[in-house]
Amino acid sequence: MKKNDLHDLVCSLTKSEKRYFKLQCRRQGTDGNYLRIFEVLEKQADFDERALREQFAGETFSNQLHVTKNYLREKILESLRDFHSQMSKDIVVKDLLKNVEILFYKELYGQAADELRRAESLANDYELHTAQIEVSRWKRRLEQTSHPNRYDRFAEILAEKKRAANALHNNLDCWDAIVQVSQKFMQRDTANNPLIPLIAPENAQSLESKVLVYNTLYIKNLREGKQAEAGKALSDLIKILESHPWRVKEDPVSYITTVNNLAGFHVFRGESDEALDVISRHRRFLENIGLPDTRRPVLKQVLRTTNIELEIYRTADDPSRHEDFFREAEVFVKKLAPKMPIEYLLSFQFQFAWVQFLKKDYDKALSWVNEPLNEWRKNSGHSVFRYLLLLNLMIHCERQNLFVLRYYVDSARRQFRKSGELRPYEQELLHFFSKIGQTPQSEHSKLRLDLRQKLFPQQGDSLVPEDALRMMDFRRWLDGK
Repeated sequence: MKKNDLHDLVCSLTKSEKRYFKLQCRRQGTDGNYLRIFEVLEKQADFDERALREQFAGETFSNQLHVTKNYLREKILESLRDFHSQMSKDIVVKDLLKNVEILFYKELYGQAADELRRAESLANDYELHTAQIEVSRWKRRLEQTSHPNRYDRFAEILAEKKRAANALHNNLDCWDAIVQVSQKFMQRDTANNPLIPLIAPENAQSLESKVLVYNTLYIKNLREGKQAEAGKALSDLIKILESHPWRVKEDPVSYITTVNNLAGFHVFRGESDEALDVISRHRRFLENIGLPDTRRPVLKQVLRTTNIELEIYRTADDPSRHEDFFREAEVFVKKLAPKMPIEYLLSFQFQFAWVQFLKKDYDKALSWVNEPLNEWRKNSGHSVFRYLLLLNLMIHCERQNLFVLRYYVDSARRQFRKSGELRPYEQELLHFFSKIGQTPQSEHSKLRLDLRQKLFPQQGDSLVPEDALRMMDFRRWLDGK
C-alpha cells in the first residue's frame, strides 16, 4: 500500500459511509487505535505522514503504525462491502453464491439449493454470464451429492454451462471488436489499418453485447464519414435500452452515456435543437423509472449531460434568453461541487464565467473565475485552466483594471510556460493585454482592431484554432457583440 492510499480511501468516503463505518466499529466494540487514525486522516486535506506520526508519538502502537493502518484499510473495505451489499445485482448474486458455499459445507443442501435458485434467477434476468457459469457448477455439485448417478441431469446442467460460456465468449468478441475499431479510429490511418470484420447486431447474444456492437457501428460509421448511419446506430441503441427499463435502472451509465454521445454528435453537427430534444426526451424516461441516482459513475454522466446543455446555451446568439436554465444549472453545480471530478468543476466554472462575461456582468464573471485561479496548484494541469487565465485578463481589460491587468499578464505568462508552450494566438493575446495596460485609453480601440486582424486576418487562416474558438469566441468579444 502506498503511503497516501489509505488517506485517498478515507477521503473518498461519503458522509453516510463514514457514519456507517464509525457506528459499525462502535457496535463491534472495536473503538480503538485504528479508529483514531481514521479520525486524523479524515481531517487532513492533504496527506501528511509526519503529522500523523507526531499525533501518536510516544504511544506503543506508533512503532508499528503501518500494521494499524493496514488493519484500518481492511475494516473500511469490510464496512463498504456491507454498506453497499445491495449496490448491484452482481454483488447480490456473489453474496448468494457465498451463502451457497457455506451451506453446502454445513451439509444443509436444501437451504443451499434455495439460495442457488435465487442466484440463478438474478443471473439469468441480468445476463451475468460468469455468475451463470458459477451457478451451473454449484447445481452440478448439489445434484451429484444428492443423486450421484443422474447423468441425464448432469448433461442438462453442462449444456446450460456451455450456453453461458458461449454468451460470455460472444461478449468478449464484441469487446474485442470495439477496442480494435476504437484504436484504428484514434490512429486515423485508414489506408494501413483496414477495419476488422464486425459482429452483426442480431448476433449479439446479450444486452451488454448489443451495447458494444452498436457503439462499434457508431465509431465505424464516424470514421467512414457516414454521419447519418452513425447517428442512427446510437438512436437504435437507445430504443433497445429503453425496452429493458429494469436493466437501465440497474446500470444507467450505458444509457446516459449513449444519450450524451448522441447529443454531443448533434452539437458537433451544429444541430443544437436536436441535441436538446434528445436530452429532454430521454431525461423524461429516466425520471419515469426513478433515475438518475447519486452513484459516482452515474453522477459523472449526469454532469456531462448538463455540460452539453450549458455549452449549447452559452454559445447561443442571446444567452440572456436562457436565464432559467443558467440559474438551475448554477444551483445544481454548487450543490454537487464537493463530489464533482475536478475537470468537470473547472469546465462549469469557466462556462458560467463566460456567460456572465457575455452579459457584461463582470463582477459575477470574476466570482466564477477567482475560485479556480486561487487554487492554481490543483487546477493548472487541466487544459481548461488556460482559458480561465485568458478570460480573467479579458474581464479585467473590460473593467479597465489596468494596474492589476499588468500583474495578471505576468502571472498568466508564468502559468502558460509551466503548462506547456504558448500557442501563437495566446502569445498575441498576452501581448495585447500587456500593451493595453501601458497605453492611453484613447488608443485602445486601435489595439483591438489590430488584434482582430492578427487573430482573424482577412487573407489567410485564422490564428485561433477551431478547438479554442469553440471554447471562447474571441471574434465575438472583439466585435463587442
